Amino acid sequence: MKQVVILIVFATFFLFTASHAKYSYAQSADIVVETESPIGVEDNSTESAILKPERVNYEFPYPGMLPDNPFYILKVIRDGMVKMLINDEMKMARFSLLNAEKRGYSAKLLVDKNKDGLAVETLSKGNNYLNDCVAAVRNYQKSHPKSPDTKPFLIQLQASARKLIELEQDMKSSIDKKYQVSFAKEKERTVDIEKVVGGMIRQK
Repeated sequence: MKQVVILIVFATFFLFTASHAKYSYAQSADIVVETESPIGVEDNSTESAILKPERVNYEFPYPGMLPDNPFYILKVIRDGMVKMLINDEMKMARFSLLNAEKRGYSAKLLVDKNKDGLAVETLSKGNNYLNDCVAAVRNYQKSHPKSPDTKPFLIQLQASARKLIELEQDMKSSIDKKYQVSFAKEKERTVDIEKVVGGMIRQK
């Protein structure tokens, strides 16, 4: 009887370990990019079996205080002071990317609160940070042409831009009509930045 119990315990432990390993692998897999059409559909599959396009496997940091908070100006001042103290281009690139991601996420949260105008404005500032990030990487490449840090960061930057494009697509239907033109321009800016980063990666 004891042997049977021990076998059951070992079998349960093995199944748990295998499933956990599979989950860990999925978490560390390469970036998954959203496709234009469903994939993996068999000829005899029904409509309910059609696979949905994959989401971009990248997470933005939670932004904390949002731009609609009256004390948000203090955060802006703090970020400006930190930016002035950075004298390394790669550190500047990472700082800019972090701020771009926080503003992208903030824009989504603001849309959820029906503050579309402020959301578009925040999205624009996020794109400005993305442009600053690209510029910083280019400057770093000039001074460190053989650095092994550049390409991995560019891959991260591209994934971030793709995630932002995905968030913008999610927001699109919720944006008020009077902000749709400005919103479309910001989405186009993000797409252009992603293309630039892709070109930089191919040059490496």
